This record gives sequence, C-alpha cells and structure tokens, in this order.
Amino acid sequence: METGHLFAKLELDTSFTSKARIGRHVVTYGAISYFECLGDPVPGELLELLKPEIIRFVVVMGPNQVNPHRDHNILTALNCYFQSGGAITHYWEAPPDCKPITFPGAKTSNIYKDMDLKHLGSFKAHDGEAYLLNVNEIHSVERTSIKTRRFVQLSWKQRKFGEVLETCRAAGL
Repeated sequence: METGHLFAKLELDTSFTSKARIGRHVVTYGAISYFECLGDPVPGELLELLKPEIIRFVVVMGPNQVNPHRDHNILTALNCYFQSGGAITHYWEAPPDCKPITFPGAKTSNIYKDMDLKHLGSFKAHDGEAYLLNVNEIHSVERTSIKTRRFVQLSWKQRKFGEVLETCRAAGL
C-alpha cells in the first residue's frame, strides 16, 4: 500500500520538545486544544531549514476519537511527539460522490463518515518520534488509551506535503 504522499516518519531528534511550554490558548476542536508554543523549543537550524508558518503546542485529552477530516487552514504538519498517548493516525479516501459534513458552528465542510471511506494506511506514533503529515488529505486519530497526547506541531498553510518532505529528505531527516 503506497502511503508516501500521506505521511512520513522523520529521523529527527525531538528532545527539543522538552523545552516547550504552553502559552496562550489559540483554538479548540473537540478534545484537541492548540496553544502558542513558548520557550523557543525548536532549534534555529531546523527553523531555518523548514521555515514553518505556525508553531503550536498541542494537547489532546481523554479517550476521544478524532473523526475523519481534513484540517482547516493548513496543508502540512510536522508533529513532534513527546507524549504520543498510543494513538493511531489513519488515512482515508472518499469516493467521488461522498460529500463532507459541516461541523456545527463551522463554515467549512471537512468531516467525513467512516462508513463512506476506504482505508489507505496508518501509523502509531511513539514518544520521541516525529511524523510529517499531509493534513490536506482525509485522516482520523484512533485513541488506544486515555493518556493525554502532547506534541509540538510545525505547520504550513502554503507549502504542500511533498515540498516539505523533499526538503526534509535532502537534509537527511
């Protein structure tokens, strides 16, 4: 099963995440809360190489599942997990006639029903791992424990997954 256009594990030393501190609350979607990331946790050379547009501290609490969806306003995300919580990220493909649902209070239709989708691939992140994600594609998160997930997320609104992945691979990540 080809999943190279959906996600990629990077060989990245994520020990820098230990410097991350939660800042001001930005937004919450269900059980997922996004905060400003304080403490300058990302090494300067990594910032210079990848040039992320947004850096956030992400906290996901409780046993909640994250339904199949496409992220709002970002194309690509690099999640550096320091508490993975045993979660599994799944990627899906929708048939041409499948229409997304608009979440109550949202302006964009980006939620999908599992039964309408074809499973394409998945990964289970572990503490200390980093994954580059194509969040413009349909994905979901299956919680396998009630442990809180915490990670530093670097993201891009304009750069597509393939472009960021190419930069990472050229740098040996």
